Amino acid sequence: MASKYREKEYNYIYCREQYYPYIPITIHGKKKGIFYALVDSGASMSLFHSSIAEDLGIALEDSEKVILIGICGVLESIQAYLKDKVQVSLEGLGTFSMPVAFTDHEFQDTLIIGREGFFENFEITFREWEKKLSLTPRRNLI
Repeated sequence: MASKYREKEYNYIYCREQYYPYIPITIHGKKKGIFYALVDSGASMSLFHSSIAEDLGIALEDSEKVILIGICGVLESIQAYLKDKVQVSLEGLGTFSMPVAFTDHEFQDTLIIGREGFFENFEITFREWEKKLSLTPRRNLI
């Protein structure tokens, strides 16, 4: 069954000698910022550096402290601050909330969009042979 919502297509971005499915997202706090984030089907949760929260006025003091394991393909554990609802938007597709873990870990220079809170909102098609990613909302977003 075809979706009645608009599909948006993104070209992969060349980074570190490979092409990756990065998409531009707007993150909302007291301020808004546009960032490129990696859509990672292997990540269970989204992970951003805590400096983004600081820059956008997203308070982490009330966040749950969590330990994440298996980051970056290694069995290393890192401390993060989990915000249950971070408002993000995708131009032309809408706005929604998703959980995001924020970390101070030095390796975290890439915003990672994981499955929880994101993948259930979209029909997602990775077309590796074309170096393209397509997103179609599964419902009306704000």
